[in-house]
Amino acid sequence: MKIFDVSMKFAVSITLLVAALAISCLAYAGLASFSIRIQDDLRVADVDVVDMGGESYVSLSSLVNQMGGGCRVTPERVQVDLAAKAAWLNLDVTQVSSSLGVFNLAHPMHGKDGEALIALIDVVPLFQKAFNLAIKQDLPVQAAPSIAEPSSAPATPEVTSEPLPKEPPATTSEPPPPVPPQKGGEPPARVVKRTIQVLILDPGHGGLDAGCEAEGGLKESQLALNIAVKVRNALEGSPVKVLLTRDKDNETARAERAAFANKNKGDLYIAIHLGAGLSKTGHGIEAFCYDPEQSDTPQASAETKAVERPGKDYAEQSMAAAKVLIDSVAAAAGQDVRGIHQVPCAILNDIDMPGFILETGYINNPAEESLLLTGEYQDKIANGLAEGIKKLATQPGGVKP
Repeated sequence: MKIFDVSMKFAVSITLLVAALAISCLAYAGLASFSIRIQDDLRVADVDVVDMGGESYVSLSSLVNQMGGGCRVTPERVQVDLAAKAAWLNLDVTQVSSSLGVFNLAHPMHGKDGEALIALIDVVPLFQKAFNLAIKQDLPVQAAPSIAEPSSAPATPEVTSEPLPKEPPATTSEPPPPVPPQKGGEPPARVVKRTIQVLILDPGHGGLDAGCEAEGGLKESQLALNIAVKVRNALEGSPVKVLLTRDKDNETARAERAAFANKNKGDLYIAIHLGAGLSKTGHGIEAFCYDPEQSDTPQASAETKAVERPGKDYAEQSMAAAKVLIDSVAAAAGQDVRGIHQVPCAILNDIDMPGFILETGYINNPAEESLLLTGEYQDKIANGLAEGIKKLATQPGGVKP
């Protein structure tokens, strides 16, 4: 009888252990299913759910890829291309800059093993606000396993094309010293009213830094220089003096570009670049202005944020100038306007004048590449930019919001 009791207890223990293991396994089977409509195409994606600090997260990389888009993860930033629109998210912060505007998520993005993780409750708001897409979560989410918090070491980025916006290569040289604020916190007097007499054109990249390269061999650095030279030629005989940060295929450090613009007392700065989305459907004209509300890096210290640089004083003027010029270029080239975005950007923070980055087309879109290869299309872009400059130069009060 005692032997039977022991056997029964052992059998019950085994049964309970098996049941516990089964329950445990279910806890590790978290899954979320989403459906999204892009034009007339209905797409479905299933992603695993993991627990991070008590909050459910899913892989944004996997979600976007299943929906036919592209997601590139770098140690500090995530770029998402979907439905001919783009969004940029900094890791460990909540702000999103997209083709449709700037907004905040409820929880910060995280990176792990080369993937971007987004809070489950932020998925629907991200796709709605950044891409204007109708997305819904179709299935209830089960409990998810816990995983370690993201390592402080940067994740290894995927080998893909350059994200937007692009900046000239980093340099160990010190940037130009900041302009000290005047008494009473007022910006310099010339911020209030500026007539465009000196235009600084900054062809992106150069030398060993070719920027993006199209499948047909077209390099961003050379095309940006071609357009800049054509703009200068188109403005010959006008009251506007055009200066280029480089007039040949040489590498120029970011600090050198900013110092050149400030030394020559430019009234407007335009960096000319080419876009390169993760998918081959991206197209159109796009601009990026400095966001004074953001620091240059998501982990900037309080001391760094307290440093005043001249670029922040021109945020409104830069946006106003970008609006006039991007519309002029898009109309001349027969292209769509993808938007004007405010982003943290070191060189736009260091220049003592209004300025922005102009993306004049998508170099990895085969259709746009074939256009950009032609001198006729480059002329359209350059002439559109020149006409916009003339319009601003004759505008009462010059560059103003």
